[in-house]
Amino acid sequence: MSHLPACPSPLSDDLHDPLRQLAEAWACCDARPTIPAPLETAWDALLREWIDDHTLPLLVRKPAVGRGATIVHATERKLIPADNSPAQWAFASALRGECPTLDEVRQRLASDQIPIAMILKKTERDQASHCCPLGKPWNLNLAGWKLAHIESIGLKQRGDLAVTPIERLETHFFRFMAPSNMFLVPKSWAGLGEIPEMIDAIRFSKDRNENSSPTDTRC
Repeated sequence: MSHLPACPSPLSDDLHDPLRQLAEAWACCDARPTIPAPLETAWDALLREWIDDHTLPLLVRKPAVGRGATIVHATERKLIPADNSPAQWAFASALRGECPTLDEVRQRLASDQIPIAMILKKTERDQASHCCPLGKPWNLNLAGWKLAHIESIGLKQRGDLAVTPIERLETHFFRFMAPSNMFLVPKSWAGLGEIPEMIDAIRFSKDRNENSSPTDTRC
């Protein structure tokens, strides 16, 4: 029996170079929506406060275990599994110039006003403590965008969330929800948001902009 052909690694530069050029062009493109640095900083501070307040649940991107349900961690911290909807809510809110206070987050969670899922299945809804869907004002997909993360948010394990080290869940939550760790690509290019060349270009663009002088016009 013949063996399957192995993918060359690395691929040749004549394949990588156009991909890098596309990624760099998008990272610098004026059409790419971005969040002002002070607003990213405000969201970072909010999320750290959220993590430190153990009366508030952590949102975890783990839809397979039941979106909207409440899981009690071994530390007694509550966890709420979700799809990418909370991240879309955070980024879309930041795009609108908004960053809630911790008290506002608490009120919105209590009144089920933070999106947890695109649409809950009936079986999920029957078990859910939080059912808020991703409405049009925050649905980046409806606006033609795909939300991607710079630093990986994957938990990379199949174990019970209730016994996952809480520090790992806190890091996941921060990366999952921080607009500073997100960027948009056109929905028709959705897969490009996952490739290393695009992520590296976005990361480099952010670092360069943070370190540039006020008169520096480079991307």
